[in-house]
Order: sequence, then C-alpha cells, then structure tokens
Amino acid sequence: MPLNLLFIDVDCPRPLDGSSLDREPLGGTESTLFRIAEGLSGTGRYRVAIAQHNREETLEMNGVGYVPFRVGEPSVPDPDVIVVLRSFKTLNGLRKIFPGSRMFLWMHCFPGSRWKKAGPMLERCATTAICVSDFLRERMRDVLGEKLPMVTIYNPVVVRAEAAETDVDKLVFFSSPHKGLEEVLRRFSEIRSEFPAMRLYLGDPGYWGGPVPDDVPGVVRLGHLPPKEIHAEVSTALCVFYPQRNFEETFGLVFAEANALGVPVLAHGIGAAVEVLEKGGQGQVVNCTPRNVLETIRLWRAGGRPVVREAPEFSIARVLAEWEELFKTNKTGV
Repeated sequence: MPLNLLFIDVDCPRPLDGSSLDREPLGGTESTLFRIAEGLSGTGRYRVAIAQHNREETLEMNGVGYVPFRVGEPSVPDPDVIVVLRSFKTLNGLRKIFPGSRMFLWMHCFPGSRWKKAGPMLERCATTAICVSDFLRERMRDVLGEKLPMVTIYNPVVVRAEAAETDVDKLVFFSSPHKGLEEVLRRFSEIRSEFPAMRLYLGDPGYWGGPVPDDVPGVVRLGHLPPKEIHAEVSTALCVFYPQRNFEETFGLVFAEANALGVPVLAHGIGAAVEVLEKGGQGQVVNCTPRNVLETIRLWRAGGRPVVREAPEFSIARVLAEWEELFKTNKTGV
C-alpha cells in the first residue's frame, strides 16, 4: 500500500502547482517542493498531496493532489507522513490532530529569534528537521540546540537549456533584489568602466520585491521569469554575477543550476556558497573586494573561466533516494 504523504506550505505566495515550473516565476522553495512531490509520487510508493494556505479548490496535477489548508482541520484523512515547510507553530498544531503520523520540519530559511523557544516543543512533537544544506543545519543547531534530530537533504537540480555559445560580455543576476543587488550593481559599474560593452541581465522569481534602479548603464531588466527562461539566459552568460558580501544563502539554487549548465558563479564565501559551489568546481568563490572582482572578470573574459559541472549530490535521483531513506529509517510518532 502506498504511504499517504502530506506536504504543508503556509507561506507560498499564491496557490501554485507543478505546472508552474514551466509557466510562472518561482522561488527555489516552491520549485523544489514540486519536484520532490512529483518525483516521490512517480515511484508508486506514495500518495502525495500538498496543502496550501491560500488555496480554495482541490486540484490533481502530475500525480500530486493540491488541497486547501485550514488551521485545525485535516487537509487529507490519515496521513502517514507530514512534512511542514518552515513553520514550527503549524507543525505543533498538526501533532495534536495526527498523533500517530511521522512529522518532519523542512527548513529552507534561517530560524529567526522567535525560534529560540521552539526546540523543546519540536522535541515533544517527535520531529526531525530537514535542512537544505549543512550550513543551514549548523545554524539551526545554534538556535534549537543539540537534542532535535536533523538531517541535510539538498535541493535537486533540474535544468532545461540547449547548449549555447558563451557571451563574454554578459553577466546575469537572477535573485530577489533584497539579496544584495545594490552591492552587485556597484561592482558591475566598476567593471563596466574597463569593459564598456558588458551587460548585466537582471531577473527574479517575483516573490519578494525591492528597489531595482533603472538608471544603471548596461543593465538589462528582464523582470519575473519562470525557471526554464532563467536557465536559457544563464546558459549563454560569462557567469552568474553574485559578488555581494552581506546576504547569506541557505542553499543557492541558482548557483547549483548554473554549474549544471556549465556556467561558473562569481560569489563571496558566505552562507552556503562554499558548500554548494565547491561541489560544482573550484575557483568560483572569491573574496569579493572591488579589485578582486575586477581581476576575476578580466581573467574569465580572457579564457580563464573555471570548468564547472553538475554536482551528483544535487541530482534528482539521488535527492529522491535520500528522501525515501529518511522515511524508511525515521518511524517516530507519538
């Protein structure tokens, strides 16, 4: 008999579904959720549903059911396994409704100050936390302590783009503007003073707004793009240009996707950048001072780009296998 597996997302920006992968701008959390849900459903060993806080109607798409989530009400009857995205309060409430279900907390973002008292509660709920990087897992440990079981399962990388010729005058930044765009634009302007033909293509998943200056020479604004269009733009770039030194990524899906397309990333060594990029190839993490960034772009334009590859740790087959192994080994309810 297939296991009844329920994912719960109380933070999605709108009622998305698996078809959004091809037609809508998506953040890394949503795209990862759909790939995992569809992949597990495809094995035939799971009956999978995703409950969303802003969904009004049920939908079946690519083997996954999409259902409304309402506090205090079961979204599906008798789930064997419940995976809650990012919300310890939601998980605590569900434990009271489903005392026999196995429960997991899937973390894609940093725990804030309100999480400091969550550790004992999550322990009482017999929860295991799933983190998208070792870096995030260590940060979770700092906040929640040592007792709560935690594992790392990376986000899967699935890219769709034809082989393309590299445009040495093209840089790309495909992240939400709040992730250091201001500093990125400063570094780009410095580069363009030496290489006036260079262009910086800006696109974002549309889930978090922010000011995007429209008066920076050489910037091409692409707006909100779905994943396949982002992949097509990245595939022709000299690099993903991410020389900001303040915003820490918990994974950095666009980093791993770029490497899978054979495109290096120029990034500072903060957050999960080192962990993710070293799996794709050396030479991508730079101390991003203005001088170092300019010298790196000079080198890469002259033919010295790092050779990068798709990291096997991020393959969809490997990631799905790790999810299944987790469900086999963790059989805790209360």
